[in-house]
Amino acid sequence: MSIALGSHIGEGSIVAMGCVVSGKIPALSIIAGNPCKVISQRDKNNYEENKKKGAIYLKAKKQGLISPEYHHGFSDKNT
Repeated sequence: MSIALGSHIGEGSIVAMGCVVSGKIPALSIIAGNPCKVISQRDKNNYEENKKKGAIYLKAKKQGLISPEYHHGFSDKNT
């Protein structure tokens, strides 16, 4: 995966391996390709339910197990 400087990946999005990301990706998108394109959308209700349960990624982030370098250029804010 490559992410161009200044790109924004919306919360809950899934990025396929090998994807080249540039620009603004809406929240809950599933993206793939070179250049990337939205191939599907995640179910918002399902995502919110998993988030409330403490999904593995969110739990690891809260515990400080994911380094800041991993998030360089990423944002957890909804788009």
